Amino acid sequence: MAIFRTRSRRFDGDAELGKVVHAARLVKLGNSQKEIAEMMGLSASTVSRLLDRAGAENILRIEVVPPLLTALEEEMEEILTSSGVQQVRVVPDGPGRNVANLGYASALIIMNTIVSLLNTKSRSEPIRIVFSCGTTVLRVIEELAILLEAYCLRDKHSINHTLRILPSTLVSDFALDAVYPHTAVTIFWNKIRSMLDDRLKISAVAPQLPKNFYEKYERDDEARHTALTEYGLESVMQEARKADIFVLGAGTTADPSYQKVHQTLHVIVDNILSKPEDTPEILYTPIDPAGTAHRGTEEKIIGVKISECRNIKNEANRYVILVSGGHEKRVSLQTAFKNPCFNILVTDANAAEEAVRRKHEAERVLKEME
Repeated sequence: MAIFRTRSRRFDGDAELGKVVHAARLVKLGNSQKEIAEMMGLSASTVSRLLDRAGAENILRIEVVPPLLTALEEEMEEILTSSGVQQVRVVPDGPGRNVANLGYASALIIMNTIVSLLNTKSRSEPIRIVFSCGTTVLRVIEELAILLEAYCLRDKHSINHTLRILPSTLVSDFALDAVYPHTAVTIFWNKIRSMLDDRLKISAVAPQLPKNFYEKYERDDEARHTALTEYGLESVMQEARKADIFVLGAGTTADPSYQKVHQTLHVIVDNILSKPEDTPEILYTPIDPAGTAHRGTEEKIIGVKISECRNIKNEANRYVILVSGGHEKRVSLQTAFKNPCFNILVTDANAAEEAVRRKHEAERVLKEME
């Protein structure tokens, strides 16, 4: 995948550390400094300096000793690879929901994915991006707008495809007290529309359902589909399901925004978990301890489904990115990891350490049973 380089940003206090570890790994694989320079797109003198640092800091020795976050990424990939997850990015812990670290790391992955898709998609086809909801997704949007501005205006690159931005889910709420999918699309559009020139073409659609739509059309039947078609919304969701990139957040059923949406759905969700704060939800759909999406919610809500994402993530050149973290979600995310609906995960050390701890505990129990 093409690597997008932008202004220096630090996840763990050292923006260069990842390059040091990468260069050290390439040396251990038998590559010369000249070959490493070509692989990493760096000068020979820079590679030499990186390797000098790797030796001085005891990263390059008999074996490559990765820093904590890299080690957590490797363990998480070992846990999730068999479930179709292709990439894991673990960022440092941060305050609250850790949106600053999660947002930038996710935006960088999306930016690199867009650049990669420029080489694989026909120019006549747009690159479709679907946004879900929540404050973490909002931070991803803010950071992605900055990266696009740098790529197109500062670095003078052109994106020869239209970026088509769509919401993941349709809701019926006109209050501005939550980051709904249509809100996310609108915010992203407003942030980058000043850049609309020959270097970047973008189109966006951000509809919401008419007031009391779910109350009027309670069942997913012909009457509802007819109404959606009349409002022009059926085609929006059909297009959303064709997206190249899906950006999903993960909350809990204790979140007020989730509870507000579920009140409009009139769906009863009982006995998924004893504590709402330990029950994850993705795309407004609760997930039970086995990792199964709540069927009643999926049947009722209008939008991209968890079950659909589990199929999409296995398709070539399609990317379902889950971004979530924060101390309060370290337990609930373990359930979301059991049957992933994503092929790229961006999380933090809190959640990753909990997953690794559970893995090691399970291995210890199995060993004792032998």
